[in-house]
Amino acid sequence: MHRDHVIAFARRHEREAVIVAAGRQFAPFTDGGRHWLRADEFDATLDLAGYRVTRNVLNGHAPAARAADLFHAAPVAVLQAEIA
Repeated sequence: MHRDHVIAFARRHEREAVIVAAGRQFAPFTDGGRHWLRADEFDATLDLAGYRVTRNVLNGHAPAARAADLFHAAPVAVLQAEIA
């Protein structure tokens, strides 16, 4: 449902990578920004094929691909990864 509302990109150097994911165009399901979705309401998953994610840089939690886990505190995530 929310896959069109997440944008992500990776930057690679040799075997290391950083993946950044961010939410976009949330106004339709946040009542114009007046309330925030609960993390478990995000219905999207990042395709991390080709990467082995080692940690979520912003919150220190275990790596995850589900937007519900990535966007627990804010609609942005930075993942440290290695090329698989």
